[in-house]
Amino acid sequence: MTKGSKDTVRIVVRLIVGVATSAVALLIANVVLRRLTISAAAFPVVVLIFTAVRLILRPVFEATIERHAQLLGHFVGLLVAFASLLITDLVSDGLRIRGVATWALASLIVWLGGIASDLLLGRWLARRLTGRSVKTG
Repeated sequence: MTKGSKDTVRIVVRLIVGVATSAVALLIANVVLRRLTISAAAFPVVVLIFTAVRLILRPVFEATIERHAQLLGHFVGLLVAFASLLITDLVSDGLRIRGVATWALASLIVWLGGIASDLLLGRWLARRLTGRSVKTG
């Protein structure tokens, strides 16, 4: 496999894992939190918006936090989850989150759900597609 095709596989794996982990995390939050609603019809759009925002914001947050406060680096994912939920809520009619506690819990659930599914699904999918482990997330 050439370097270019390895890079392509890595990007495809990250996209697939990103969409899958977003779907799992948002479903968990939707089931657990009464004041967070995602309409079934809009779910695919909500997942795609949330995933795109998450994939764009993560490196921005990582770079900013790395520059300013290395200790906060562990919380990048939590900040990205919150910002991704906020932007998805603002641009989509399919996601509605009400109340400060729901925002906080939704961010935490989506963050933890994303970590768990990324670890499990990401590693499994990377091995299936490439025959070896690929860093995901």
